[in-house]
Formats: sequence, structure tokens, C-alpha cells
Amino acid sequence: SLSFGLPLWAITIAREPSRHKRKPVIVITSRVHSGETPASLVFKGMLEFLLSERKEAKLLRLYYTFVLIPCLNPDGVVSGNYRNSAAGVDLNR
Repeated sequence: SLSFGLPLWAITIAREPSRHKRKPVIVITSRVHSGETPASLVFKGMLEFLLSERKEAKLLRLYYTFVLIPCLNPDGVVSGNYRNSAAGVDLNR
């Protein structure tokens, strides 16, 4: 099977953890399929918002930890596979 083994990047956004309470984690992924190029723009906007000084973003960071994955299928996207990973596995199944 073909595998490039490109890194899978994850960005964690959180305030300093409380000693008494764990915050719920929200995972946001993007770019599972190569044709989802607009998802990169949406992801960028979401990342910029969550890192901003807006009161809504500050409130979200206070109560939640965010894990953002900008490209969930880097091998498949680089290969131009629309639904499959570089190994030919259909990621929707």
C-alpha cells in the first residue's frame, strides 16, 4: 500500500486548565477530501476567531478546549484522491 506519512497537525486552544474542573473538548477537522478547498478558508476564519480578543471567543476559551486539525487526510489531499487516503481506503466507510 502507498503511504506518504505526512504529518497530521493539531492545534490546541485552551486557557490555563482549572485545578478543579476539566473542560469539554471540541474537535474541529478540515480537509478530509482533496476537493474541499473552501474548507481551508473556513478553517482559517475559525482559527482567527478563536484566537481573537472578541468577548465571545474569550468566553468559549474559558469553558472549552479546542483541538483543530487543519488537514485530516494530508496524504490523500496531496495525492489528489477525492474520497480515499493515499492507501486507497475510502475514508467515508
